[in-house]
Parts: sequence; C-alpha cells; structure tokens
Amino acid sequence: MSGGDPIVIVGAGPAGVSAARTLVAAGHKPVLIDEGMFPGGQIFRSPPAPLRRSDRDLYGFDAGRACRMRDQFAAILPSIAYHAETLIWGVEPRVLHLARRNEVMRQPWGRLIVATGAMDRIVPIKGWTAPGVFTLGGAQIALKAQASTIGHDVIFMGSGPLLYLVAYQYARAGARVVAVLESGRPLRHVSALPGLMAGGRMFAKGLYYMAWLRTHGVPIKTGVEPLEVLKASDGRVAGLLYRQSKTETTLSCDALAIGFGLTAETQLADLLGVDFRFDE
Repeated sequence: MSGGDPIVIVGAGPAGVSAARTLVAAGHKPVLIDEGMFPGGQIFRSPPAPLRRSDRDLYGFDAGRACRMRDQFAAILPSIAYHAETLIWGVEPRVLHLARRNEVMRQPWGRLIVATGAMDRIVPIKGWTAPGVFTLGGAQIALKAQASTIGHDVIFMGSGPLLYLVAYQYARAGARVVAVLESGRPLRHVSALPGLMAGGRMFAKGLYYMAWLRTHGVPIKTGVEPLEVLKASDGRVAGLLYRQSKTETTLSCDALAIGFGLTAETQLADLLGVDFRFDE
C-alpha cells in the first residue's frame, strides 16, 4: 500500500461501492464521499428506519442486487473512510472542499474516482416550473427515501425505461397513475426490435412494466407531444395539455413527473477539467 494522499471515491452507488471493494482488496483504504444518507445511489436509495419498506417493495426485480450490494458495503466499511450526507462544494488541485451539516472540511486526494451517476434529461415546456412538477428521478426519490408520493393523481410524461419503471412503482405504492405518456414510439418500427431485444433482461422488464400497467387500467399513449402544464388558481399543477396525432387532449392531475432519458452527472468532472469522449 502506497503512502501519501488517499484515493478518494465520490459517489456511493453501485459503481462507487464496487470501486471501493476493488481498492480494499488491493490493500488500500479509500475515502468514500456521498451526498446520500445511506449507500446505494439513486437505484438502491433507501429511507430512514421509521419509513423502511421491504426490498421487494422498494426495488422490485433488483431486490437481490440491492441486498448483495448492502452486504458488500457492510463487509468493507471497517476498511474505508466513509462520509455520508456530505456535499462537495468546491475543488482545488488535489483538494476537495466538503460540507456536512454545520461542518466544512478539506479532503486531500492522490487519486480521484468520480462515480456520480446520472440525472434526468428535461425538455422544458410551458408551465413546467409550476409546483407539483417533478423529474422522474425526483418522483422516485420521494417514494424511495421518504415513503411518499408526489401527488394522488399523477401523470408520467417522457421517454425511456425510467418512465415505465417509476409509473409502475407509483401504481404499486397506491397512487393513481392517470396516464403514461411516451413521446416516442418504441415498438412501432419492426427494424428497431433487434436493437431493443439486445437489451435482454432490461428489455423484458420494460415489457413487464408496460403489460402490468395496462392490465391494471393505466392508459399508455405513445407519440405524445406535451404542450402545456395547466395550473390551478393557487398556481399548482392541475393538468397537462398534449397533442397526439394532431389531436389536442387535456388530462387532469395534481402532480406531473417528466423525464426524457438520462444524462451523465458531470458537474464535478467539469469543475476538475476532465475531458470527455463519446463512446457509442
């Protein structure tokens, strides 16, 4: 094990925990920094003990993976320096500036692993800043970390696998899913099926979520263009106006979750001056 400044990992999701396990196995004692209360990142986010739910309820098909990751983290915890609920608010060469509760700290680093995950890709529409409009990821955080829903009657709008997953999780949690509105047409073109089927288990899970939602009476509409978030007299979201096949339709709701896929969370990497290369 080499001396000097430690290896620092930012992010305690599956990637960050895996990196920490690899370093511990190689004889290092890394520093693991995470904004979350518990390890797991967004995919395996968990609530505090009073709001605890079963792994099956929280993670569905991925309950086994969540349990394994939690056990792996517990095994390496004595061999790492773990800083939960810690925000990185500034960077300098070889130094991170941290904030935790009412405390600020400096963390030197010799090597840095950035495992900050992804964030929602949002396409602004008229009225999208109204109270009651959330990203898909934000809606998922409310459900996983706070055991609450963003509303009683929720519309899910956007594209990508997360759209159907979060709608399914909300329906299972007892919320009324007014509709799932998909901007694309994922199953329309036969030529796209080989690429979709290459997703294997992920593609199969997506089909299951769609089938479950339809079976439980949730309308799924594709080729939808969102036009405007409608507001009530108090300014909160009251509905969504959208266009499908040249027909405009209004749906009422008290909350709206929007997301058009995911994009890498690069803010820290940008501050560090990291170069990126796109890999198809």
